[in-house]
Amino acid sequence: MNQTNNPRLRENAQKLRREVTKEERRLWYDFLKQLPVTVNRQKVIEHALNQLGITVVRYSNDDVNRNFDGVCADLFRRLALTDIEQT
Repeated sequence: MNQTNNPRLRENAQKLRREVTKEERRLWYDFLKQLPVTVNRQKVIEHALNQLGITVVRYSNDDVNRNFDGVCADLFRRLALTDIEQT
């Protein structure tokens, strides 16, 4: 079965996008949407992540609340976007 068409996975991804935490909302709207690359949230994919070259990075809500700049800097480093001006 093509996992991208799996109704349970699709419904779960949609629910997670709707029920976003305030920390995820802050990270998304104050940082990730400003990047010149595509960043997906809660997206159902068909193949194993390693085969697609995708890395999952997780930060706790506490990390975002206490060290937002550090989380953003770590993402910049991981994305090799250090040449982009940080605001």
